[in-house]
Order: sequence, then structure tokens, then C-alpha cells
Amino acid sequence: MYKRALFPLICAMLIAVSASAVNTDTRSDSIDITHIDLRIDVSHFTQRVLYGQATISYQARVNGVSYIRLDLLGLTVDSVKRAGSSLTFAHNDTVISIVLPGALAQGQRDSVAIFYHGTPIQPPGDFGGFYWDNTYAFNIGVSFLAEPHNFGKVWFPCFDNFVERSTYHFAITTDSTRSAYCNGIADSNVVNIDHTHTWYWSMHDDIPSYLASMSVADYAVVHDSYAAMNGNLPIWLVARPGDTTALKNSFLNLKNALSVFESRFGPYEWNRVGYCLVPFTAGAMEHATNISYMRAIVTGNLQYENYMAHELSHHWFGDLATCDNEEDMWLNEGWARYCESIFYEGVYGRERYKQDIRTNHDDVIHLAHVEDSAYWAPSPMPGKLTYSNYSVYEKGADRTHTLRSYMGDSLFFGCVKSYLQQYKHTGVNSYTMRDYLRTCSGLSNIDDFFADWIFDGGFPDFSIEEQRITPNGGGYDVGITIRQRGDHTSHLFNNVPLEVAYFDSAGHKVVYTATVSGACTQYFATLPFSPAYIALDFDEKLSDAVTDQWVKMAGLSHQYSLTVARMTIDLQQSTDSSLVRVEHHWVAPDASRNSIAGLHLSDYRYWNVDGIFSDDFSASATIAYNGSTTTTAGYLDNTFITNREDSLVVMYRPDAQSLWQIEPDVTFTTGSLTDKVGSVRINNLQKGQYALAVYDAGRVDSTVAGAGCYPLAVAELAPGKDFKAYPNPVHTGALIIETNSSGNYVECTMTNMMGQKVVDQKIAAGTEKFEVNTIGLAGTYIVSLIDKSGNRISKTIQKIN
Repeated sequence: MYKRALFPLICAMLIAVSASAVNTDTRSDSIDITHIDLRIDVSHFTQRVLYGQATISYQARVNGVSYIRLDLLGLTVDSVKRAGSSLTFAHNDTVISIVLPGALAQGQRDSVAIFYHGTPIQPPGDFGGFYWDNTYAFNIGVSFLAEPHNFGKVWFPCFDNFVERSTYHFAITTDSTRSAYCNGIADSNVVNIDHTHTWYWSMHDDIPSYLASMSVADYAVVHDSYAAMNGNLPIWLVARPGDTTALKNSFLNLKNALSVFESRFGPYEWNRVGYCLVPFTAGAMEHATNISYMRAIVTGNLQYENYMAHELSHHWFGDLATCDNEEDMWLNEGWARYCESIFYEGVYGRERYKQDIRTNHDDVIHLAHVEDSAYWAPSPMPGKLTYSNYSVYEKGADRTHTLRSYMGDSLFFGCVKSYLQQYKHTGVNSYTMRDYLRTCSGLSNIDDFFADWIFDGGFPDFSIEEQRITPNGGGYDVGITIRQRGDHTSHLFNNVPLEVAYFDSAGHKVVYTATVSGACTQYFATLPFSPAYIALDFDEKLSDAVTDQWVKMAGLSHQYSLTVARMTIDLQQSTDSSLVRVEHHWVAPDASRNSIAGLHLSDYRYWNVDGIFSDDFSASATIAYNGSTTTTAGYLDNTFITNREDSLVVMYRPDAQSLWQIEPDVTFTTGSLTDKVGSVRINNLQKGQYALAVYDAGRVDSTVAGAGCYPLAVAELAPGKDFKAYPNPVHTGALIIETNSSGNYVECTMTNMMGQKVVDQKIAAGTEKFEVNTIGLAGTYIVSLIDKSGNRISKTIQKIN
């Protein structure tokens, strides 16, 4: 189903409209309902009273079945019969308890007929129920307010759960002005002696009760067909006569959607494509072959065609293979939301796909935990959030995009196709999918993917802690340290396939994949060029704790709005083209090692600016801060800004190895100093990291960023380049460093075994001997000399107190 964006997240205020007296899964373990024959009269439109006869055919799965309990909510049961004889029953307005005349043996088949009537319920403010006005009567098979959520029971007796699947036959009687559309294929239309009409439909594929459907109105039909993989496929677009033209125009890409989904996920396994327009105001519902579709979004253009694609895709994800419990709803709705992106990719191209993925990821990482009050894992999802837009639909799609990156397109689409064939018309869960994809793909990190991205609710953050480039004959040995931090994860992720892109000065790139685990990963590559820029996940294949954008800039006086990177760049000059990439990291920046009294870095985010800048590149940049709790723009700095806005500053450092310093060349635009909303202009944008900080003398930070990584182990710059460091071990006083004039070293650092710099000392040009103060230090340290190109040579020393 698709929930309208303007529809309130009513699942967050879950109430128990009905509570079955039995465990529905247990019922399905002992009794299999094989077929439901529904004879329903809705010709009494003025009174809005439904008269029904449901014949339930079932088979005992175990010995000794002596009763059957069926869900039926809010309707009156008149009688229950078996083979024409009345049976004893009790109905508490929620469950019909029927005593059978004798116990059934395992495998034995039986049937009962329930006669009932009443006005079906549609709880106020709910998504699902039975809607009935002067023009339409139709059901929506899922409730957001009920627990469990299945709402087949509002119009017929059933086992209303996700695992019980049945075939159906419908005989719907209407008045002479209306027609009825149900699941499956139309058998016939009979005009009765009283001028009513009875519409016969058969659903030969078994479906759960919540996917059964009936729509009644003065409908007209737009007939079409599609040459599907399994043969000619009828398409029925159903609407009132005045809406059919708009419906056709809004569904211009329906056949393209079918082509895209069949090519990606295998054949459409149903005997009809059907959409029925209804005056619903909250989205659409994927009733198999008879989708209930909101009339308001049929505008005659393609503005809402993602809804069309979403509901169609459910005929692979949700209708064909159905989550067997509400805690795994991401398998239905997350995948259907991801199929919107697949639709965009197939119809409009890869860039449109990436745009949809990017904006969806930004929405998830910014607001999912706000709307749903926690960083929920897609599985298991609590019942009150089963249909959360953010944590199920959007986050499920976000994670599925990452799964595609783990597997690669060939394995991803190939294995998903065979998974759907293996489990069609059955119930599945996250473990079912995990185990199948592991076996199908042969990939060893599928278990890691599910442990990290599906059973954990946070995001990993990856950044380059250090990089070293060493000439090696005609090529270059390039080493980087990749640091991982968690954004509300329960653990650091393992065996993550992280792409590393190496750019030459002309902007050409070579891409390798590093396997990243834990806090620090060192990755080495040999290249035919010295990289001008090294980027992680440049093509946004992982839905990590970064929202980033890049753009090529050239010319004079042009503005670039990098929306998800949350920075606007005003280019003053770039004679040659400059590649500028801005990463917005949704984790706290490293804690300052040179703390300034009363100054606190952001606890939530920072920016990294990098790329290939022309020699005359000149630009300013504007970043907004927002400490409000408004849903669209706020929840960025609300826990960080604890003082007046004239207490804010911008911090800058050129790389992760350098110290944070206050950036002086900035201009704040504040308006009110107390509303926590404003912006700051960085007047001279440079490569490096930027973060907000606030002066607040009375504040104590509760958390700080973790320690850095071990320094890179990089070979000597060239034969004969070395230095002396003595005495070693150092007992008291200074460490003496001796080098030779060929080194041209400009910096000396000492780093402890946690990767933290304890000394960062500049070396004057021509210096061949100098001292390093080691007072107060104790332990093992790596001493490094760094030349003006950033290359280094290192030694290990001991300091003993």
C-alpha cells in the first residue's frame, strides 16, 4: 500500500480496535482455509446494510479438530450451517466460535456457511475498513489503528492474518446502476428478477484475507493488455466515466512499469492488472489484481505515477511473497518503496534513480528517528510502527539499495528473481530472505549485511583518517586509513564493501572496493598516477551516515545549492573546471585535542569539503543552522545550541590529522538571537572539515568522539632517506631528532598506540637536528617526519618515566 504523504502517521497512536481471542498463527497451524466463497448483497445503498453468506472450505492439519474460530468484526451473525444443518456458535462481535459436529482427522476436509448482515465498520481516522457513501462501497484491507492490522474481517469471516492464504469466489449483488469489481477474473454478470445485478468473480491464486477486495460504484472500464512474460495480460483501469481520461493519462507508463519489474524481478504471476479508483484520501491499497487507488492523485499527468508503480510492485513483494508477520513489513513495503526507484531507473535512467535514492536517504537519516522516536531496525518492527512511512517504507528502501550494492546487479536481481519464484504464494520473513540470498549468491557477507543493516537501526559513518602517497617506480603506492564510527548503531559494521575512488588531476577516476570492518581499516592500492583526490562511496552505493553531493564548477559568479549536503556554494571564480564534493556527516566531529575553554563542538554533524580545485578557485559557502523542532527543517542542532546564537562559531581543520581552529572569516545572519535558526557564510571556502561550535561555559558534554586510528605503515620515501631518534628509550627530557638535508621535512608528529597525536611540531627549512619535548609522556609512540608533499617516514620509540 502507499500512504499519502499528507496523511498523519496514525500508526504511532495505535489503539486496539479489535483483539482476537486466539492466536491466529496457532489457528493456521491446525486448520488450513483453502477456499472462501462470498455471496454479498450491497444493493441496499441508502441503508448501507450488507447481507452476506460466506462458505469457508478448510482442511484439518492435525488430528482432533472439533471447532473453528473465525474473525468477524462488527457484523451480526444470523446463523451457521454445515451441509444444511445449523451449528452451535457464539459471536462476541470479534470472533465466531463454531462447534463442529465431530472431530476432524488430519487431512480431512470440511466447510461451514456463515450467514451475517450489518453495516461494516470504518473506524474514524483509520486507514482501513469498509467505506460506504452515496456513490461508492469498497474495502481497504489494512488498519493502522487495529492490532493486528489485518482488516479482511470487517466484511467477511476469515483467519485474518498474514500466513493464511485462500482462493476466492465472489458473487456481489448491486443495484442496477452500479457494478462490482473484485480480485481475479470476471466470470459473468447476471440481471436478477428484481433488476439487481450479481457480479461473479474468481480468484484462482491464493491470497491472504487482507488482500481480498470489493469495489462498487457506477464504474466504467478502460480495457488494455500487455505482452507479458507469461502471455497476454489483461489490464483493467476502472473509474467513474468522468475520470477515465485522466486515469489513462496518469497511467501512461503502466506498461513500462510492467516491463521494468518483469525484467528485474521475473514474470508477473497474476491473471490481470487491475486498478479501481475510489474516493480514498490516504493513499492506495495493493488488493491483488484489484488495487484500490486514490482518485485525488489521478490528475491527468504523471505527478503521482510513483504510487502506480508502488502498488503494481506489490504483486511481487507483498502479494506474491508475503511477510509472515507484521514485524517484517519492510519485506512488503520497504521493497515496494524501493521499486519506485527501480521504476524511475528503468523509465528515466540512472540519474533519476540516484536522485530518488538520495532524497529518500536524506529523509530517513534526518527524520525517521524523530517521527518514530528511535532508530528502529527494519526487523523486528514494533506493531505500532508496522506501517511507518519512515522506519518501514523509506528505511526499508534505503537498506535495500545498500543490499544491491553488496551483491552487485547481476547477483542481486538474479537471486531476487529466484527467491520470488521459490517463495511465491507463501509467507516469508527476514531470515528466509537472508538464508536464501546467502545460498544463492555464495557471498560470505550476506549475514553481515542483515546483522548490520536489517537487524540494527543505526548507520555507519566512513571517513578517511589519513592518506599517504609514495612514488614507486613509474607508479604510486597509495595508502589510506578508513575510520568507521556509528550513528546510533549497536555495533560497528563488518565486511562492508566500500568503494574507494581515486581521481587524477583531470578528473578521471579509478574505483576499487575496500572491505571495511571495525573502527579502522587500512587499504592500499598501486596506481599509475598520483591521485589528486580520494573519495569514499563517491557513487552513493551505501546508505551510510553521510548525505553528499558533488558538482563541477567553472566560470564566474554562479550559485550551487547542494541540498542534501546542506551547503550552498557561491562560486566567485574557477577558470578551469573544479570538482567540488561536500559530505554532510551525521555524526559528531572529532573532539578537539586543543580544547578551548567553554567551547563545544556540535554533537550531531559536520561537513567535509574536498575535490579537485582549479588553481584560481575562489568561492564562499553558506550553511544553515536550525535548533528548532519543526519537522521539515529542524532537528539538526536542537541538542547542540544551548546558548544565544551570538555564541556560535565555525571550526575548521584542513584534514583529520590537524587541529580544530576557529575560522575567523565568516559572517553570521541570525535575526533573533534566541530562536536557534539562522545561517553562516564561510567567506573563503577551502578543502577540509567544517563544524559548528558554541560557547557555553556552564555546559558539560556527555559524549565525545572516539580515538583515531593507528598511523599508516608506509614504506620509506626513497633509498637512503632515514633519520635518527635518540635516546631510545627516552627516560627524561627531550627526544633528539637528526635528519639530513635531502629530506626537506616540514613537520614532526608523535602518535600513541590509540592513533592520537601527542606532538605536532613544525620543522624550519634546512633544519637537520632538533629536540622534541617528551615530558609527561609514557609508553610506545610512533615518531614521523613529513615532507611538504605529505609523505612520511616513521620510527617507533619508547618513553619511560
